[in-house]
Amino acid sequence: AADAMVSVETMGGAQLTVEDVIQSNGSFVLADIFQNYGLSGTADNFLYQAAPALTNTSTPDYYCIYRSDAEYHPAGVSDCLNIESTLTTHSQKLLNAGVDFITFDCSNLATMSDQAVVIQLRPLQVLFEEWAKLRQQGQNTPTITVFAAVPSGATLYQNYLELYNNASYADLVMKDPATNKMVMFIVENPTIPADPNIVAAIESNNGLNNVVAVPMWAEFSPSLYQQGYWGFFSPCTVNNGQTYTTSVAEANS
Repeated sequence: AADAMVSVETMGGAQLTVEDVIQSNGSFVLADIFQNYGLSGTADNFLYQAAPALTNTSTPDYYCIYRSDAEYHPAGVSDCLNIESTLTTHSQKLLNAGVDFITFDCSNLATMSDQAVVIQLRPLQVLFEEWAKLRQQGQNTPTITVFAAVPSGATLYQNYLELYNNASYADLVMKDPATNKMVMFIVENPTIPADPNIVAAIESNNGLNNVVAVPMWAEFSPSLYQQGYWGFFSPCTVNNGQTYTTSVAEANS
């Protein structure tokens, strides 16, 4: 999506976000963001909800953190610019806001592909690489945990465990304060249930038994919270607890 934003500007178009479309009161539609420029594929059908602002300027910072390496280098995908400063600024802003851990979203893809490399695996690896450098320089960072899709046939969780098991990142992985085990959030979507054998393999971690798998999804009943589920977002409701007041902008509208 960051590359697509640059292309829109190069083509003389307006760089728009979903929020810009909503606030235009009909002057723009979602297709004006990328689709009308033929850039939906470049953006992998992602949209910016709002304009990111990493610096104290009025210019949006449409950043990304993908970087190829010797093992993973899909053709036609360029490395993102200014990754070191992007992730340094992220760390500083998060710490200043009192955030002590982040969860990296790997909930969309469960098996290896060029798409998975570009939007999940390499950005996650780069995050670990850059924040480990900051810690080596004496700067603090939030810790990291992964939100992984693990349906039957999933394989990418093995790559995430490689990061968890990397001695250079030992202090970067979020730990469960009750057990001191490393935390991995697991997609527990009723339509794509987690494979219990894979969950067991994650927690076993090749016999180390040092990972806790925490189920997480969205918009579920309070009873699941009581069972230990986490929610990555929950809807606002009116006083009767039934009627949703939350709305989500969809790209297909």
